[in-house]
Amino acid sequence: MNNPWAAIEKPASDLNVRLVDETHPLKLFWGVDPKNRYSFAYDADVGALPTKRSLPNLSEIDLYIAQQGSRGNLVLLLQNNSNWEIFHALCLDLARSTATVKDEATASGIILRRLLRWQELLKKSRPEILPLEEIKGLLGELLFLKNVLAPSFGWHNSITAWRGPEGSPQDFSINESTFEVKCQSGGSRPVVRINSAEQLCQLLPVGYLAVYTLARQADTESCSAANCGVSVDPQRW
Repeated sequence: MNNPWAAIEKPASDLNVRLVDETHPLKLFWGVDPKNRYSFAYDADVGALPTKRSLPNLSEIDLYIAQQGSRGNLVLLLQNNSNWEIFHALCLDLARSTATVKDEATASGIILRRLLRWQELLKKSRPEILPLEEIKGLLGELLFLKNVLAPSFGWHNSITAWRGPEGSPQDFSINESTFEVKCQSGGSRPVVRINSAEQLCQLLPVGYLAVYTLARQADTESCSAANCGVSVDPQRW
């Protein structure tokens, strides 16, 4: 795949740009900024451009309107050039979707709708921490690793046996046994949820289910290993 930004010299200020396609009815540009970041810009009458409030948030891409008199640019600025291939695919999609459109306002609407579709793939908002249920599950697996497997098999073998992060049906597989670890909240019904039948269909001769009860610290409202019951005997199924 050819990198259209590679041939553009880094400017001392502003942007260095070149047309995406001379035959395209719109003024679309590849660009490079003084930090050598890649950009894509749509030049149009200011009144034909989307409003700033209507612009979606894209992960790793800054999206903004730059006004110059009666003209303006809708600019997509890539934050990390190592992602240029997917950024290139997005830009080409915008160019293709407007290839037969001459009206700038109509083109802006098409570009905005395409960006909203891409937003589903390039969402900017990501949780800073794991959801509570995932935190509980991780704590349970770590407790099982520390208190059950490691004392019996050693840390190296126990960590190697950890299959949960790989998306396997059971959390641990070692020798001829599999182990599924579940967590429940203190005070809740003594019932655990099995997400799929595969979790109870062990691939090895013996399967065990270990259940931990986790409580929240009153002052932080967060799960803590210090408050977890750890004397759990895995039950065979």
